[in-house]
Amino acid sequence: MWIYIGWEDKGEAYYVERLRELLKQAISRRLLADVPIDFYISGGLDSSMVACYIGKYMLDSSYSFSAEIGSGELDENRFQAMVRKCVGSTHYVTKVTEVEIWDHLYQVVYQAESAVKESYDVAAFLLSDLVRRSPAKAVLTGQGSDEFFCGYVGYMVDQFRHMQKDKMTPEECQCNQQLWGDPYFRFERNHPQIRTIHAQLYHPDVCREWNTFSALAQSPINLERVKGLTDARRRSYIDYKLRLSDHLLGEHGDRMFAAHSVEGRHPFLDMELINFVTTIPDHYKLNGTDEKYILKQAGKGIVPDEILNRKKFPFQAPGMSAMVKCPHLGGDFLDTALLKKHGIFDVAFVHHLQELYAQEGFQLMGAYDIDYLLIVLTVTMLCEAYGLTI
Repeated sequence: MWIYIGWEDKGEAYYVERLRELLKQAISRRLLADVPIDFYISGGLDSSMVACYIGKYMLDSSYSFSAEIGSGELDENRFQAMVRKCVGSTHYVTKVTEVEIWDHLYQVVYQAESAVKESYDVAAFLLSDLVRRSPAKAVLTGQGSDEFFCGYVGYMVDQFRHMQKDKMTPEECQCNQQLWGDPYFRFERNHPQIRTIHAQLYHPDVCREWNTFSALAQSPINLERVKGLTDARRRSYIDYKLRLSDHLLGEHGDRMFAAHSVEGRHPFLDMELINFVTTIPDHYKLNGTDEKYILKQAGKGIVPDEILNRKKFPFQAPGMSAMVKCPHLGGDFLDTALLKKHGIFDVAFVHHLQELYAQEGFQLMGAYDIDYLLIVLTVTMLCEAYGLTI
């Protein structure tokens, strides 16, 4: 399914019309039930496509759900309101503030059975609880679109890789070759650079054993599967295997749904739709720097233009840089005695992070910076929740 074999380019109009037809079928299939099946509205393109298609072609009355997160750059309420108006749904909203995140984070870690790297899992947890308290029993989401329509920033960065080659160290090139089968292909992070931070973050005893359990010791994918692929298809395959399956559909998706006995359904992961999307030439998915171009064309006349034309904005919630500034939040699980008890992190470096995060004006760059203090916090929560030791 992933190997690019040079399908005939049938032209933009063909792909738009066929995509519309298959998306309608995929959504219609997932609305089949004897109980109310409704949808999330995040304010982004993907959930808006699902919601607006439902409103235009399928349901006369429906329920929708959204998370109102903070204010300022995290606030998606304006775009959510556009979709609500377009669809005419009965709408439910849950507010997600620093206090809600702290109040529910331990329970989220328990349900995920994993530490989490982003606090928006709490938003997913609260949303599923909102659905549970409504007449709906399942919801449709926009998950899966980014991975198949070149929706992440990495797809754009790949176009300029030739300009970065001279800036990459031999260590990074060697690591990239081992992990992804290409010395100049970077996925997510500069891993050798991060290792220097890990050497400070983790307890010396952990660092001494690092090579015995490091995720960088071997490739997490079957490298034979990505041989000969275009950059976009290589990244799509890796996103599907590593980001979508375990994270977005697992820890962030099904586990948060299951916490409140709610079912999540994902039209963009319809097999017939995916099989078609893999035949669409790359330049229709990423048109210059316009990500998900062909999907936007399929949304014209159905989704509000302001949503179609907005730049990609990752769904986020306040991280530890916001919570640390609230003195009553975070306390017990960052306690020195507890950190020493588990022996995973270097206590002095954790204190350094706390001081750094508490500084006036300190702010992480959304989805692009690693929230190390959140990792410390949720690893400690995981150990406490399940009685784990090293």
